[in-house]
Amino acid sequence: MILKRLTLYQFRNYDNETVDFHEGINFITGKNAQGKTNILESVYYASYGKSFRNNKDNQLIRAGDEKCYFSLEYSHDYGSSIIEVKLLQENKKEIRINYQPIKKTSEILGEFLAVIFSPDDLKIIKEGPVLRRRFLDREISQISRNYYHYLIQYQRVLEVRNNYLKKHSEATCDSIYLETINEQLIENGMKVMMKRMAFVEDLNGIIEGIHHEISEEKEVLKIQYVSPIIKQKIRDYDKMKEVYKGLLDSKLSVDLKNNYTAIGPHRDEINIFINDKDLKIYGSQGQIRTATLSLVIGVMKITHEVMGEKPLLLLDDVFSELDDDRKNKLLEYVKEYQTFITSTDLAGIDFDKISNFQIFDIEEGKIRRRSFQ
Repeated sequence: MILKRLTLYQFRNYDNETVDFHEGINFITGKNAQGKTNILESVYYASYGKSFRNNKDNQLIRAGDEKCYFSLEYSHDYGSSIIEVKLLQENKKEIRINYQPIKKTSEILGEFLAVIFSPDDLKIIKEGPVLRRRFLDREISQISRNYYHYLIQYQRVLEVRNNYLKKHSEATCDSIYLETINEQLIENGMKVMMKRMAFVEDLNGIIEGIHHEISEEKEVLKIQYVSPIIKQKIRDYDKMKEVYKGLLDSKLSVDLKNNYTAIGPHRDEINIFINDKDLKIYGSQGQIRTATLSLVIGVMKITHEVMGEKPLLLLDDVFSELDDDRKNKLLEYVKEYQTFITSTDLAGIDFDKISNFQIFDIEEGKIRRRSFQ
């Protein structure tokens, strides 16, 4: 996919801007707080139906205005398309694909493909497992609407079960009703876990080589999906279901006491290692940033393989804490994809090795293509 044109109207700090992008690497430069990240935010929104920065759509509307609009015109293997988004202060929104309104935000998944790295993604490694699970859920959902459906269904059944646990004790618990809830929970939970495990296995097959090269052959990166349901490395679906059911049954008294379901994909962990050491414990800032980048590039390649289209790569403030060698090795990896890179400066970039690029300067919500004449 190639993003041809972006139009922003009353979006964040932009008044009314239209920009035509380059099919290769697009460097977006400027001082802090000028609107660089806002461009990536609008592009990502068109791929996932929400911002990667916050959950409230009305925060995307320029201060003092009642609405905003942005559109993306792009080409793909089957021709050209346009996605339009209109947001209102009342947290209402309208999304149109090729001028046709969609009924559910999930309908946008798979229509326009973009993979993002932002500084907040470093928390995937450094902070709690909820962020690592969210990372997997976000990326798998873009290439599988079925997965998104299973995940939503699982979360709904989990909420029902947890609400039931809050209202009952072992003495008042209806075992038949709870067994029915457990069956639904297991059915959807198994589908979520199987998809996650397959994705992690595919990701491992890609990121090891990517990270080994970016780290100048010094580091080996691995990711591991961890769940008590698969602690014995069982991959047989029926056996896993049996283990899952057994754990739910054995933990019932604890769940009733805590008013919370302790077992399932909502509690699973994703561990990340460099040279067999836990990265969140032993990793330096530079190692964590490079590892996160390797994960994002791995996701990009999986998305390309599964969807048959090249996704856009959005890299926000990516060069911070990377030495010049790692910056240029990164650019070698991404040069075959349309890439958007925000940075306050482009020091250390070897432009002689990049033939397919354009630089855009951002100042106070104004976008200007840099001239090289």
